[in-house]
Amino acid sequence: MLFADYLSLDGNEWIATTIKVEAKVPGSIYSDLRRAQVLKQDLLYEKNDVNYRWVAYDNWTYERTFTVDSTLLNKKTVNLLVNGIDTVSSVYINDQLIGKTDNQFVRYVWDVKKVLKSGQNTIRLAFQSAPLYGKQESENFFNKYKYNVRPPCNGGDAAHGECHANFIRKMQASYSWDWGPAFPTQGIWQPIGIEAFDGILIRDITIETIPDPKNASQWTLTVNAFLESAPKQQMDGILDIKLDNNVLINKQKQTIETDGQGKAKMLIVIFITDIQIITWYPNGVSDNTQKLYQLNVQIDVNKEVSTQTKKIGFRTIKLIQNPVKPEGLTFYFEVNSKPFYAKGSNWIPTNVLMEDITPEYLRHLLGSAKRANMNMMRVWGGGVYESDLFYELADEYGIMIWQDFMFACALYPAHKEFLDSVNNEVITQVRRIQHHPSIAIWSGNNENEYALKYWWYDVKNYWPDYRALYVDTIGKTLAAEDTTRPYVSSSPSNGLETIKENYTSSKPDDE
Repeated sequence: MLFADYLSLDGNEWIATTIKVEAKVPGSIYSDLRRAQVLKQDLLYEKNDVNYRWVAYDNWTYERTFTVDSTLLNKKTVNLLVNGIDTVSSVYINDQLIGKTDNQFVRYVWDVKKVLKSGQNTIRLAFQSAPLYGKQESENFFNKYKYNVRPPCNGGDAAHGECHANFIRKMQASYSWDWGPAFPTQGIWQPIGIEAFDGILIRDITIETIPDPKNASQWTLTVNAFLESAPKQQMDGILDIKLDNNVLINKQKQTIETDGQGKAKMLIVIFITDIQIITWYPNGVSDNTQKLYQLNVQIDVNKEVSTQTKKIGFRTIKLIQNPVKPEGLTFYFEVNSKPFYAKGSNWIPTNVLMEDITPEYLRHLLGSAKRANMNMMRVWGGGVYESDLFYELADEYGIMIWQDFMFACALYPAHKEFLDSVNNEVITQVRRIQHHPSIAIWSGNNENEYALKYWWYDVKNYWPDYRALYVDTIGKTLAAEDTTRPYVSSSPSNGLETIKENYTSSKPDDE
């Protein structure tokens, strides 16, 4: 059997300019300049966030050469797979434009079969300054729609930050916050490479686990496999699914048809009756078991195999909102029908540069949370959707995650281009992390319902814009992608009461 070919473009072979320095991918321009001693002092020393701001105003270019073998080019599908670009760039291979990026949180896949050649090739990413891009987008928006989107700047003068973060889909805290400095960087912050295959690729899998109400050890496992191939193709494949060493699906024939974008979806429902399932619980709750199972999904098309392997847990999650006297609603979680008291903290990015966060540091922090008897953390909406390792550790330690989408302390534009980008962002991130049992709830933003009520209530456009983003875009896309956990449109918010008041509660901070 053969697996899809993958040629990694990660590593130290990149060159960054305007000042020519050796560059590392994944990474960012601040780290590259630091290694080259262009930035000689620690980034966090005294006023270096301001002294080094010139880096953010430049338009940097990343470039490298790489060698492609003819056997890779003979594959029917050859893509450039970019898992994360920070943020605004034009991407060239052999001096031909193949795509543009404008969202740090989106995975980009481009067909490059016709632009690659056997032997040496070049790839170049021409970045645009994030602060200058945001400023231009803000001006363009005002000129077209005749109103401003508040606030123009976050954090005030004391933060020495940058403005118009709400006009770019980038880590909002990289523009500064009341607790951290501004380093609005540029770079390739996630792995990048060339993938090539003849048949079909499993891009993502999501799951649902439902217990048998009559037998707690028997479960129904639903697997959604998101597939990619050439457009408008029909092919037969052989499907195998294992849970640890237990065969769930054995050599099952599947006929797959891709749409005009080369995408398809398989839905597989599996009744697990002969495996004694151990349920997953948060730290310190009930049996205190954080049992994880290795789920392996494999599709074989003409002896070419694509596989996805994820660690999953069997559990249910519910947000209980029942009326109480004299007024109001309860707001607590049940896991596997058992209520628990949520104890935890708010998680902000542990470093302004993602490449500086080590696995050891993540394990230390989440392990410390477990030892402190925490069982829930909120991933705050001004940072990033965290790394795969973060969620894996949360699964392992029993730390449930309140997951914000990355919008914070601001209002945002709601024109079609922006909402289309957010839609792609939601799909990318939900499919990436949905399988983790630790994720308890999705939240649309940090404090923006509160801000709309108390800070920026006086502009009529803001109310429909707010609902267009968090209800009609994020809410609807999420409902199509994940029905296994609740969604609240903001944090703080009043849950069902907020919905009753058309998603903008009169007292959103009553939660």
